[in-house]
Amino acid sequence: MQMRAALLVLVSCLAVVSAQQGSYSSLAQAVAAANASAPSLSILLAAVEAAGVGSALTPNTTWTILAPDNDAFTSRLNESLGITPQQLLLPENRETLVQVLSYHVIP
Repeated sequence: MQMRAALLVLVSCLAVVSAQQGSYSSLAQAVAAANASAPSLSILLAAVEAAGVGSALTPNTTWTILAPDNDAFTSRLNESLGITPQQLLLPENRETLVQVLSYHVIP
């Protein structure tokens, strides 16, 4: 079951954004750009903003974002943690939120 869920997340990735291209100066800008072309990434964008990690990655760093769409994000949170995206975004869940986001960024 865990393998199936992991595959769901990987298969559902809609955007892979690399800062190596020099187009984005922060994680928040990269995710916002991906969300502009695929509005189904709004949960990921809200998560980056709520976690306060939008500026954590610098422009001189090479990184890749695996961006699951809203359905995949919601499904995985429900299956793995038994919570909704809205619950994950609550201030008291910030540590879990940062950990979840860390699975989607490859330095």
